[in-house]
Amino acid sequence: MTLAQRLIIKSKIFMEKIKVTHELLAAFLDGNTSPVETYAILKAAQIDWKTGFIIDMAKDKGLIGLKPERNRLALSACKIFALHASPLPAMRRAASSQANDCVVKCEQHVLNSRGKESQYKKLSSQARRHDWLRKDGTPLYNIGRLLELAGFSVSRQFGGTIDSILKEQNGNCSVIVALNAEKLTGSKTRTSVVNHAVVVVDIDLENGYIELYDPQSSNPTDRYPIDAFLRAWKTSKNYFVSIIERGIRPYTPHPEYVAHIKLPAEIVPIADMLAENAHEIWAKDRLAEAEKKRAKGKEENPYDDPFMRPFNELTKQKRRTDYLSSLNTIKLLYKLGFKFVQPDKQTFEFKPNTRTTGGKYIPHPINVADVELPKDIAALTEYMAENTHEEWARQRFKEGWTFAPKTNKKRKQSFNLVPYCELLDKEKEYDRKMAMSTLRVLYKLGYTIEKQS
Repeated sequence: MTLAQRLIIKSKIFMEKIKVTHELLAAFLDGNTSPVETYAILKAAQIDWKTGFIIDMAKDKGLIGLKPERNRLALSACKIFALHASPLPAMRRAASSQANDCVVKCEQHVLNSRGKESQYKKLSSQARRHDWLRKDGTPLYNIGRLLELAGFSVSRQFGGTIDSILKEQNGNCSVIVALNAEKLTGSKTRTSVVNHAVVVVDIDLENGYIELYDPQSSNPTDRYPIDAFLRAWKTSKNYFVSIIERGIRPYTPHPEYVAHIKLPAEIVPIADMLAENAHEIWAKDRLAEAEKKRAKGKEENPYDDPFMRPFNELTKQKRRTDYLSSLNTIKLLYKLGFKFVQPDKQTFEFKPNTRTTGGKYIPHPINVADVELPKDIAALTEYMAENTHEEWARQRFKEGWTFAPKTNKKRKQSFNLVPYCELLDKEKEYDRKMAMSTLRVLYKLGYTIEKQS
């Protein structure tokens, strides 16, 4: 029995349990539905003309891709693959202007439009100092960093649509998109990669035009046909950055979709080890934090936390969460166009941690202080940390947690359920450590990371 046939049988069993809501349809267009949910939506499209119209329009605009199959019911198995098969262009540069500074100018435009007058020279200097603006432009994952520095809440996402931009603008957000400059203007060129950034000013659906601030243009704004904009935007996998003042935006996590990534067989078994090491890092940090509070006269027993115990004594759900977090960090790197090369022989032996003879759990994470990651991998630290937080937050929301000014575990409330850019510095540093420690441990084991051909 083929994969498609198994999915069809499974889908028919659960069909009646799945209701095609607006939220589920939006998740489908973003590529975040399971094969079973996708099947339910495609079947609903055959019955409900509104659902069918939306999906057909999305296909015509190139926002989703459905591989042709002899058996139409097998589309559910193909849709996710078609939409997510190619790597994310997050490391591409937005750099079509002569000075490669289109992102800086876009962020300056947003600052000025929001009443924060800014000087180009200062912004450019800040961008270069932080290595956001490089000789060949700004990587997509660094668009919006200057705005974060200015105190704004910034959200990044692939897989956007015209509707998602309108939704952001209706919420009083500014939107920067990455696209191909030549396709936008209709220039005859073979270039088909993302290489430019613009600010969306207005969308006129009735007349089919979109108004943009284009750093390359001498005009305050320019109007383009929406069709031309969509062709140009598609080159970045519809990447957009949304900006608003902090504390206003309802927080909806958008971690990168990596469920479809199949890792090499030799990588998957060590995910348990990586998960245990991530737990050890967390536990050691909590002990250090309690020690700092004790030094200030605030008594706190870190062992009151139910998770302050060896990894093998945690609940199955908690171990599973840590396992998926470590695995998804590796998958994200594959999705960015990298691969892990297995060593000829293992250079480091990991031993699971257990309680000491005194009965107290003492965490011992793997020492990776001597591991130096390649420069292009290290540059992804903030992007990887942000995605780690997005995954954590989405899982928390699924478990029924809500935001509160003060964390209360019994009530499932956390003050960290905010966008990554709004976290305290110590929480950001923890996410950075968690994301990159997984990669450092792999290097410790002798693996190397290379760009895929």
